[in-house]
Amino acid sequence: MLKATGQMSVNQLIAYSCLMETWKARAFNVPVIASLLDNKRDDSRSLRSDTHGLVRSSVDEPFANNTAKLWNLASERFRSTNLLVIAKIEAKKLAISLPV
Repeated sequence: MLKATGQMSVNQLIAYSCLMETWKARAFNVPVIASLLDNKRDDSRSLRSDTHGLVRSSVDEPFANNTAKLWNLASERFRSTNLLVIAKIEAKKLAISLPV
């Protein structure tokens, strides 16, 4: 029924909202929320996760952990864009691809 009407499930809507709020926080440098995800390392190793631009949560709490997983699933176009329209399109593509 959701596909027929073109709507997203509640879980997909939550994923879309988390992605968009995190993208806005990183794009507009919102102090607290932008610091939830980081990709800094304390050592000099260069890992595949670093070269792919993957992030991890800086605090151990559910919103940050789930948002980090969603951010890592997102396309490079979503992570690197500075345009809201493109971010919305890419976030919706990812949210629709998630299970209902």
